[in-house]
Amino acid sequence: MTSNEPKADLVRQARRLHDETPHGFRTSTTLSIDTRDRLGEIRDELNGRLDERMLDTDDVVRLALRGAAAYHGTTDDDPADIGALTAVIHETAEKE
Repeated sequence: MTSNEPKADLVRQARRLHDETPHGFRTSTTLSIDTRDRLGEIRDELNGRLDERMLDTDDVVRLALRGAAAYHGTTDDDPADIGALTAVIHETAEKE
């Protein structure tokens, strides 16, 4: 494995996520300032690791939803007690 392989994998995954995220329609979503700032921080960190501005906030939201769905599938005992919430995300994501 070369030192470029992890980065190439990150770029491939980011490009795939961005291509799969619907960008044709924009909707207005009200977010708390904390949530908006956190999404922006994650977006900026991901783009920084990619060395280009490939991902936008829509991509980060989709990634978060996918992560919540996957998280639900791997945890039996959820210390944060959000299992019922992630179950809904998991079930909905499975329909895709």
